[in-house]
Amino acid sequence: MEHITNMLPKILLPPRKDVITRARKLLMEPTYRLDQTINCIGEDPVIFIELMNTANELEIATPISPITNIRNCLQRLGNELVIEVLDRLAERSECEDLEVSGWVETYRDHSRKVSIIATILAQVVQLRAVAECRASGLLTYVGDMLSVVYLKDKYIELAKKKSRKLLNFTLLSKYNINVEQITLQYLRHKGFPEILLYPLDRDATPSGDVISTMRPIVMGAQELFEAHVHGRLEKYNPSDSDSLPPQSALRFLQLTVPQIARIHSQVSELLAPGSTAE
Repeated sequence: MEHITNMLPKILLPPRKDVITRARKLLMEPTYRLDQTINCIGEDPVIFIELMNTANELEIATPISPITNIRNCLQRLGNELVIEVLDRLAERSECEDLEVSGWVETYRDHSRKVSIIATILAQVVQLRAVAECRASGLLTYVGDMLSVVYLKDKYIELAKKKSRKLLNFTLLSKYNINVEQITLQYLRHKGFPEILLYPLDRDATPSGDVISTMRPIVMGAQELFEAHVHGRLEKYNPSDSDSLPPQSALRFLQLTVPQIARIHSQVSELLAPGSTAE
């Protein structure tokens, strides 16, 4: 079995067809609303990645400023070309195995929620990078999606028995798959700028236009989401900031008690059963 790093350019992640349909309809409306289209595209990292890849291919021919968020990407491509990409994605095959498809959808949904939480955090501590944190957060589980599609039933067998942390450790020891590294490799191949990859790369140092607080924002968003998954979100509703877990990425944001309370309230509402995000 060829190693996943050699297969990355060939792996075609399945998009959400309903998102394609809604996005296409929005783009065709006479009273086109960009913000609604951004929100729609922001539901699916696969669609965002392919739009970015197309935009970056254009950039090679006519270099302009880097594309760093969904808005930039849609504006740079224009409605006609965005529709072309969506139509191409609509032809992409879906996962034949229902369990594989289920795990892909799980990680897609995780990515969407982390993206929203990253937006909440950025609105509190880093307003000028809200769109970039949202975009970077949407990429959080891309490596997991790639691993599922690559390993298929082997992944399912492992995933049924282990937490994500233990699962990723097993993937590394058994298959030499580093989920974080294949995320970065895949996205670099697609032409993503470092400003969006820096928050996902624990070893990178900020440079150029990279905003250093983006990493704790995006990692903190994933931390809050996974705390919710494991029933530990209430631990992030402290009476003081020292009550945050010792290794929490949120500590780097130097949040005040009112800020922590506000974030906890918004995230709890977002992830509550029956909310529009669920």
